[in-house]
Amino acid sequence: MKQRIIQEVEQTEQEEKCLTEYKQEMDLLMQEKMAHVEELRQIHADINADSCNRHIPTSTVINEAHWSSTRHNLLKFSSLNLFAEMSAQH
Repeated sequence: MKQRIIQEVEQTEQEEKCLTEYKQEMDLLMQEKMAHVEELRQIHADINADSCNRHIPTSTVINEAHWSSTRHNLLKFSSLNLFAEMSAQH
């Protein structure tokens, strides 16, 4: 019985460690998300400013921003999948 309690305590400590790592990762992802929101705001401001000063089609700028965002999201989800796999192994 004592050994079982020790194992349960160790398992609980390991789960707490994984949860702490998960929360830290989520905080970092939220910070990254907010940085991207600000980046998108800046892109929209640049689009509005450029449309007054230059003759670059807005669709070109939007497409470039879309593909940049898509590449970033693929990297982000790959990182999340890797983190989930690592957490599952513990």
